[in-house]
Amino acid sequence: MREELKVEVLNEDESNTISTWNKQIERIVVATMEPDILMETVTNSQSKILIITSSDRSDILLAALALYHSKTTNLVGVLLSEGIPPKSIMNVISKTGLPVLMAEQGVYTLASLVHDFRHNY
Repeated sequence: MREELKVEVLNEDESNTISTWNKQIERIVVATMEPDILMETVTNSQSKILIITSSDRSDILLAALALYHSKTTNLVGVLLSEGIPPKSIMNVISKTGLPVLMAEQGVYTLASLVHDFRHNY
């Protein structure tokens, strides 16, 4: 998926490499909602979830970090659109194993591409 979507790895979990994501992802959540709704959505799901959000949504990134640290096992990772998150957030993310990718496309274009990729491969 990484090569096909032309994404950059910002952070990776050594035990769960990004190269295995396309086999794990069962559900995509486009996180345009409030963080508490995202956290509820992820924790109430049995599916393996990829969160897609804009890189300027620090609130969503902090929610993803909280989910990761609470050992939410169905969070596969975060796919960011349109740029690098704020340095302060990246500093925290880099100290974790939360898998984070970044792409140049907008959120909805990216979600569509991931959807199409998952159904074609």
